[in-house]
Amino acid sequence: MMQLSLRLRLLLAALGLFVVGLAVGWQTAVDGPDASGLKPPRDEWSEPAAHGADTAKLVKDLDQHSLWGEGGAAASGPSDADKAAAEAKAAAEWRLSGIVVEDGKSWAVILTPGVGKAPPHAQSSKIGDALPDGSKLVAIAKTAITVADAKGQRQVKMFLPN
Repeated sequence: MMQLSLRLRLLLAALGLFVVGLAVGWQTAVDGPDASGLKPPRDEWSEPAAHGADTAKLVKDLDQHSLWGEGGAAASGPSDADKAAAEAKAAAEWRLSGIVVEDGKSWAVILTPGVGKAPPHAQSSKIGDALPDGSKLVAIAKTAITVADAKGQRQVKMFLPN
């Protein structure tokens, strides 16, 4: 008798198991669900009835409201007083963003938040310049500045909260 290698014996065993599995699956398979109790789909769909649009009302609404938020009789948006209040609030919320030293001269980089859709604004200030909230820049150190206003002087640090 011929000797089979281990690889060939494993291959024949796997093939035998595959054939046995197919035979068992074929014999035990069912035909599927019983479709005798199913009803055919109803075909009673009809197109919805067309209804007329009141064009006079639509034109009136378009005249009163603008698609882009400007103009028109009922234009919505912040008033000038609201815009000024938002700008004043943003100016009061400035922070020290950085300090630049070049050739012995120092500038403080002040960052104010944006108002509405406007992005934040950065300004460079030297000693004596006015800051966004109306205070004056008195001194510039490595990581802090000193500002003076009606309440007196205070130190604003770059990395720590005010």
